[in-house]
Amino acid sequence: MADFPRKQGHLNQEQLLKGFLNIIKRCQCELIDLDRSEIQFSCLTNLAGVVSGSSAILMLASENGSQLDLELASSPLTCDPNLLHLRLSVDDQEKIFLSASRLATLSCFSKMAAAAFGRDDLFARALVQENRIVGALLLVPPKDRPLSAEENEILHPLAAQIDTILESAEVFASMLQQSMIDDLTGMFNHRYYRNRIPAELSRASRHGHPLSLLFCEVDDFGIYVQENGRLAANLLISEFGQYLKSRPHRDDILFCFRASDIPVRFGENQFIVILPETPKDGAITKAKRLAQAVESTPFIGRQSQPSGKVTVSVGIASFPDSASDAVAILEAADQALLQASKNGGNQVVAV
Repeated sequence: MADFPRKQGHLNQEQLLKGFLNIIKRCQCELIDLDRSEIQFSCLTNLAGVVSGSSAILMLASENGSQLDLELASSPLTCDPNLLHLRLSVDDQEKIFLSASRLATLSCFSKMAAAAFGRDDLFARALVQENRIVGALLLVPPKDRPLSAEENEILHPLAAQIDTILESAEVFASMLQQSMIDDLTGMFNHRYYRNRIPAELSRASRHGHPLSLLFCEVDDFGIYVQENGRLAANLLISEFGQYLKSRPHRDDILFCFRASDIPVRFGENQFIVILPETPKDGAITKAKRLAQAVESTPFIGRQSQPSGKVTVSVGIASFPDSASDAVAILEAADQALLQASKNGGNQVVAV
């Protein structure tokens, strides 16, 4: 029986790592954001699985790092969650920051956890990233028995693995976010659009709200590149992107979108703007104002364009009028944009 906690702990470590890798693979395959809460709950479930009837708790540090607050628990707590805090005194912080590698054995941290729960038989370990405390893992055993020596022994490496997994999750989430940003404009990219549009349509359908899509294209972009060069073309795309990213209260911008509107760089000279809670008429008005603002802007190299100025064409599709799903609304907006281009450019066409 003495080996049972050790075997259970090793099994939990293996399950925890496999579960984390499966979540990462799903994010990569389905192009979805990383769900931190899913990873956190998996970590707590595996930690609590070492001791039958126990409760595992994750606490995260405040911005200044002086207080740790409840983030998640594997099971309902017997105490008031709103009153659960761990506070680090200046002396405690100095001890911890000077010896981050010994956090698991520092008595001051265990004493704080014991004081918070009124029990001295719980397991406590700080989570450390870049030599600073970012959180804490606690395991509260059943009241009818304390933790055994074997259970304590296996909890430490399991908690250390959880620390590494949570840090890895933050790194992966940051990389995933960066992979959804266009380097040139700082806007969201095609990958982000594929993830976001189904969610926005689902929300619109659930609440019975309209949603519109603007599919924009800089007219005669090939001619601009040929006459002005790639560097000038990149500058043009970057400056045009500022119109799509613009928000109210900017005097230097002739046109602006709402904070809730979602601009995306879709292709080399193509952009999409998702307009939540916007019917077709509202989208048409916004698209015409955008086209007028671009036409009146003295972009560098505009003289090389057939009309002597930089212009855009915009195709518009709306939910539920034009389409009912993500594929249909993009196809409808694309057809409208194609028609606008065929009409000579500098046009706004709605399905």
